[in-house]
Amino acid sequence: MAGAMREDRLPRLLGLPVRSHTNAKTRCRKPITTIGMAHYLDSSRGSVMSSKREGLFQQPRRVYEIALVGLLHVAAYAGLIGQLVLFITASPRDYGYGWSAAEAVLLYGYFTGLVHVVPLLGGWIADAFIGKRRGAVWGMWLQTLPLFLLAGLGTLPWLVGSVTDTPVRAVILEAEVPIAHLSLDEVASQRLSEVVAAHTAGPGEAAALLSTVIGTYAAMTAAFYLSLLIFVLGYALQTPTLYAMLGRVYDRKGGKRSAGYTLMFMGGNIGYVIGGVLSGSFATNLGWRQALAVSGVIMALSAVALMRIGRTDPDADAAPERPETQGAVEV
Repeated sequence: MAGAMREDRLPRLLGLPVRSHTNAKTRCRKPITTIGMAHYLDSSRGSVMSSKREGLFQQPRRVYEIALVGLLHVAAYAGLIGQLVLFITASPRDYGYGWSAAEAVLLYGYFTGLVHVVPLLGGWIADAFIGKRRGAVWGMWLQTLPLFLLAGLGTLPWLVGSVTDTPVRAVILEAEVPIAHLSLDEVASQRLSEVVAAHTAGPGEAAALLSTVIGTYAAMTAAFYLSLLIFVLGYALQTPTLYAMLGRVYDRKGGKRSAGYTLMFMGGNIGYVIGGVLSGSFATNLGWRQALAVSGVIMALSAVALMRIGRTDPDADAAPERPETQGAVEV
């Protein structure tokens, strides 16, 4: 009994509650052990530390599944930001937008700034309304759609011209008007009107063709900015909720939370390398449109993998379990 009192002096000095039980045979009071203190100290930070280590790096299997999803997502995102300035500054003849380097870099700054700020709002929306798993899955698909849309948006003038049997793409190319500018200056508008007049036989036909060209230009502009906005919203929903799903693993399973997040960050860094190499290779050998399409495929694979995690984890949207009382864990 005296030994038990000495053993339980340390947790009392630290201000930790001591939960003891009585052995049915010896009627001896057993104090909290060192392992029990480790359980208590770690659970007070929101994770459960297990004395039985299993798996690679002593982490639960779910951690690696979520880390793989994060790796694929970052690889797709790296493909987008790696090609954004390049395809904006590419010539319309190469299905680019014809922007100047200064304009493209400014847009890149606004876009990446929003990507890293808006997740504050996305995390609140997911937590308050739709849940972590739905927020992550919806966010993945909201990022997948813009990648394919941006990859094929440059073909819209050709498509409209084929449907209406008008030289829409030829007019835009000859006028050398930058695509997706929010407004055209007087010089660009005048040049566009002159090229339209050269492709038509009379005022009526010129007015009809000019209307079609302007409508196509406006549609491309709206689709371009809408694609970027949808991507930002998807990123806002997906990023915080995916990390929240990772944190929830430690509310139910053994493992060290800090090591799990380290694996997540390692996967993200590897994803940046893979995405940069893949997008750069495809852009160099095939074109930036193909590079964006590959990023879209990678993002879709990430969304499918995340949906699989949701199907095998029906409680992914639940709030983290919290003990009713704070106390030591018996062992």
